[in-house]
Amino acid sequence: MIRKSNVPRVTSDTEAGPTRALWRTVLMLALSDAAKGKDAGWVGSADFRLVCALGDLDAEAVRRAFEADTARMKRLRAA
Repeated sequence: MIRKSNVPRVTSDTEAGPTRALWRTVLMLALSDAAKGKDAGWVGSADFRLVCALGDLDAEAVRRAFEADTARMKRLRAA
């Protein structure tokens, strides 16, 4: 489990925005790969939770949204 004390923090408010944006971009690219079946087990892993924390996002909310969207896309393809 990742604890907030284990997550590296940016020291400056001016750096927080670009750093957060960088980690959110990393997350989006990794989720895109996972949706294509590339390392789908990454979602929910410790690394996934760390990337979410660095992007200032709730990992469980991201995981739930990803799984719901993936299920919706499968249903649409099957129709």
